[in-house]
Amino acid sequence: MNQSHRIVSGVCPACGQETLFLGSQGHVTCSRLTCPRPTAADEILDTQETGHLVEIDHFDYNMVHPLIERLDNKLLDCELNKYMRSLAGPPVEPGRYRVTWASCDWVWEPIG
Repeated sequence: MNQSHRIVSGVCPACGQETLFLGSQGHVTCSRLTCPRPTAADEILDTQETGHLVEIDHFDYNMVHPLIERLDNKLLDCELNKYMRSLAGPPVEPGRYRVTWASCDWVWEPIG
C-alpha cells in the first residue's frame, strides 16, 4: 500500500476482514482481492438518509433504519418499529415514506 493510503480501523461490511484503507480520494475501500464488494463501506458511509424509509402495504410494512440506530443497539429498540407494531392497521395509505420524529409525533413524507 502506498503512503497516500491509510489503514481504517474496523471490518469490511462485505467480507468481514480488517482490510479497510482510506484512499487518496478519501474513499474507504477493502484491500482484500477476493472481497465481494470492496466499496461497501464507502457506499454505506455515503448514505445521505437520516430518517427511516418505510414501505407500507395493506397488511404489513418494511423499514430501512437510519445508520445512527446501529449505535448503542438502538436498532433493537427502535421507537418507530414499536409504534408500528402497536397499531391495528397502517397509519397512512400504502406507499413509500420517509419518516422522521418532530414535535412529539411521526412525520410521514411520501417518496418516489
